[in-house]
Amino acid sequence: MNARDIPFRLVVKSLLVAALLVLLTLAVLRLLDLLLLVFGAVVIGLLIRALADAIGRYTFVAGGWRLYVALLAIVAVLAAVGWVFGTQLSGDFSRLAERLADTWWELQQRLARFPGGRALASDLDRISLSGHDIVPHLLTMVNTVSNIALDLVLLLFGSIFFAANPSLYRRGLVQLVPKAQRELVDEALRDTGAALRQWMIGQSMMMALIGVLTGAGLWL
Repeated sequence: MNARDIPFRLVVKSLLVAALLVLLTLAVLRLLDLLLLVFGAVVIGLLIRALADAIGRYTFVAGGWRLYVALLAIVAVLAAVGWVFGTQLSGDFSRLAERLADTWWELQQRLARFPGGRALASDLDRISLSGHDIVPHLLTMVNTVSNIALDLVLLLFGSIFFAANPSLYRRGLVQLVPKAQRELVDEALRDTGAALRQWMIGQSMMMALIGVLTGAGLWL
C-alpha cells in the first residue's frame, strides 16, 4: 500500500461517515412527529392500563373487561368536563367575537378622524371582505385541522392497542436488540414503565390537589 493513498482513503472514509451522520440526522428529524406520537401513545396507554389494573384490584371486574371499563370511565370524565365547561366556553367565545367586532369597528371610526384616515379605514374594511385573501387562509386552516385530527386518531388507537397488551410490544422491542443484551433491555423497559407509571400517578395527584385548592380559594 502506497503511503500517498492513506490520507486520501482517510478523507473518503471521513466524508462517508459525515454523510451517513447527516442522513441519520435528517431521518430522525423527519420521524420526529412519529416518535412524538409513539411516545404519547405509550404514556396514554400506560395511564389506561394503570386505571384498568386499579379497577381489577378494587372491584370484581376481571379479564379484558377492565380495559373497557377504564375506557368508559375516561370517556365519561371527559364528557362531564366538556358538559361543565363547554357552555361557559361557548358563551365566552361568543362574547369575545362580539367584542372584537365592536373593537374593529371602533378602530375604523377612530382612523377615519385623522387626515387620510378614511382611505385607510376603507382598505381595512376591504381586507376582511377580499376572497383572494380568505381562500388561502381557509385552505391552510383545513389542512392543519385535518392533520391534527389524523394525529389524534392515530394517538387514540395506538394508546388503546398498547394498553390492551403492553407486554407484547415490549417483547417485540426486545427482539430488535442482540440476544446478549435482551435481558438487560427487558429489565430496563420494565423499570422505565414502572417509573413512568409512578410519575403519572404523582402528576395526577398534584393536578387534583392544585384543582381542589384553586377551587376552594375561588369559592372562599
